[in-house]
Amino acid sequence: MAEFANTRILLIEDQLFIRSMMARMLNGIGFKQVLQARDGQEALDLIAADREFVDVILCDLKMPNMDGFEFLAKLRELPTGSAQIPVVMLTASSDPETVHKLKGLGIAGYIVKPASTQMVVERIRIALKAAKKAN
Repeated sequence: MAEFANTRILLIEDQLFIRSMMARMLNGIGFKQVLQARDGQEALDLIAADREFVDVILCDLKMPNMDGFEFLAKLRELPTGSAQIPVVMLTASSDPETVHKLKGLGIAGYIVKPASTQMVVERIRIALKAAKKAN
């Protein structure tokens, strides 16, 4: 899909197998620039070190070192620009308490794993569209 060709996405997932599958899926739907991190801290380090802007983040919720909740909280504390990056959360759970907490942290959407390609495309489109409106 040409619509994602110039969109930079950061994929945060601790499990190598899932991260590899998701990266292939993202490449397959047209993302040419897929940055990868194993946990929230590595993602924050990438964002801080990378001079180019990340357009959207796809983040696992449960990870060692720094989980998705802590990553989101720290991301929102960053200087303008980085703090506004839309985040779509990947989770194995869709319980109302978790969803409510994530929405309170300003996520752009969530996907219950295992994620279908169609669901990933849909959620990323919505996140990017909302971010564009906000700017």
